[in-house]
Amino acid sequence: MRAVVMQQANAVEKLGLEVTDHRKFAMQAIEESRGEARVWKERCVILEGQRKMDAHLLETFRQKAYHAGAAIPDVLLQDKPR
Repeated sequence: MRAVVMQQANAVEKLGLEVTDHRKFAMQAIEESRGEARVWKERCVILEGQRKMDAHLLETFRQKAYHAGAAIPDVLLQDKPR
């Protein structure tokens, strides 16, 4: 009977170690994915800022060109009601 109890105790101990290892692995994977998400979020914010600045610059050049007498493209004229 003692031998059976010892075997079961060893099995429970091994199971506990395996569960602990699996938990460590899962927590590490979660933390790595959080880090990656932070990097992508920061990158997205930077690119959105760059896009906004590019749009502002494009609008400035567009206004300068129209002021200097450049023709308005037909595509833009089609969108405007007359």
